[in-house]
Amino acid sequence: MRNARRSLMLLPWLALSACHPESEQPSTGEAPAEATGQTSRLLRAELPVPGQYVVVLTPPAEGAPDDVPALAEALASKHGGQVLHVYQKALRGFSVRTTEAQALELARHPAVASIEEDAVVRDSLVQSSPSNWGLDRIDQRTLPLDSQYMYFGTGAGVHTYLISTGIRTTHTDLGGRATADFNNVPDGMGHTDCNGVGTHWATVIGGNTHGVAKGTRLHSVRVLDCGGGGTLSNILAGVDWVTLQHIKPAVALLNLNMTTVNTTLEAGVRNSIAQGVTYVGTAGIRSVDACTSSPARMPELITVGFSRNTDAVAPFSNFGGCLDLFSPGDGITGGWHTSDTATNTIGGGVGAAVAAGAAALWLEVFPTATPASVASMLTSQATTGALTPTPTAPTPDRLLYTGFIGSRLRGGTTVSGIANRPGDVRFFRLEVPAGTTRVTFTTSGGTGDVDLYVRAGALPTLSVYDCAPYLTGNAETCTLNSPAAGPLYVMLHGYASFSGVSLSTTVTP
Repeated sequence: MRNARRSLMLLPWLALSACHPESEQPSTGEAPAEATGQTSRLLRAELPVPGQYVVVLTPPAEGAPDDVPALAEALASKHGGQVLHVYQKALRGFSVRTTEAQALELARHPAVASIEEDAVVRDSLVQSSPSNWGLDRIDQRTLPLDSQYMYFGTGAGVHTYLISTGIRTTHTDLGGRATADFNNVPDGMGHTDCNGVGTHWATVIGGNTHGVAKGTRLHSVRVLDCGGGGTLSNILAGVDWVTLQHIKPAVALLNLNMTTVNTTLEAGVRNSIAQGVTYVGTAGIRSVDACTSSPARMPELITVGFSRNTDAVAPFSNFGGCLDLFSPGDGITGGWHTSDTATNTIGGGVGAAVAAGAAALWLEVFPTATPASVASMLTSQATTGALTPTPTAPTPDRLLYTGFIGSRLRGGTTVSGIANRPGDVRFFRLEVPAGTTRVTFTTSGGTGDVDLYVRAGALPTLSVYDCAPYLTGNAETCTLNSPAAGPLYVMLHGYASFSGVSLSTTVTP
């Protein structure tokens, strides 16, 4: 069946690859991405190794001797550098330790096709024995917990707004990424979190130790007092401030457990979502239908119910058709407000904070995603069949899962240690600079059987893509010639279970 399906899927790949003969040598130059840029012929890396560069040489003239080691030594000597490695088979070139000024001079030599900063290859990030069991749960489909949290992004570049009791911004787990930005509680406490829930939720969203998105920027929007209460007018003011002042990509977490419907609050939140802010909120903790209270009942809000470490639905969690999914939300450890190192383990609606961290991870990779599309991805990729007892419709049988979230790609770098189950997917994105002549994605290594899919401008699916080699094993390549500037999306699909796979990206200016 694999071969038959392959014959059906090969045509889109041929349309892309037919323009480059196999004998043509691809360059290994790095794409000048938004944050890295390009200086002359010196290509920048996302994670550069200071003072080290990779040089690709032009092909030798016909009939001329091809002594790469000698040419490498001569060029390094002329421009002031130390040769580290010489490449003669996979490509023609060498690596060199030198200064940036000397590298720029070397780039102008007619024998040099390109020169780029040496780059750190990024493996998957794994947190062993996470203190927050929810981290351990969301990166895998089934129990038992494997005592690790695997993630590929950190939510860097995403701004998360916590509309709650404030944040102890000096807490060490927050790594200096939290700021006190708004307060309208007239109790004389200023921006201080004198309740604890805000700090706890902030560390669960983005703490170095306890957090899902360990690089997100956290903004304290204090609208609730030391007892966790507040007024509608104060809450509306906080929502209004977020709407006016937010920096995209943006996530907002509403820490509210209202018992009634309030259409004014819903209108404010709805208008804020319309401005591009992804809102996450609690379903509530009264074991009643979430459709009976605001803002939980709003279809635009990502409304989160709560599970325990056994995958049992927490008995206090609200339920019903207004929920989007469940998330680990009972017995979750996080930071606390009493000192810069304090921790606490609490229940309640912490699952919304876990889900807000997942939204930040997705927005790091796909920063232009709309709130509706963020909600769609979190719900469509959620785990089904795990919760006990199985929720009865209309309550959704969905448990938060982050294993589909990859990372942003850069040319000249490799993401390794990728794993997934049969049928599961993981998405990545490359932003293609204008003027790029070729982009190549390659999977390799590991065990199992991964399938590579690439599509320009939108996420690929199993039936809609621009390239899908569909080969047995993990060695697959997609090459796109003269791709348009903008996003290229990569999907790795588990035809069978796979692990230890590497994804390499090569961009030729």
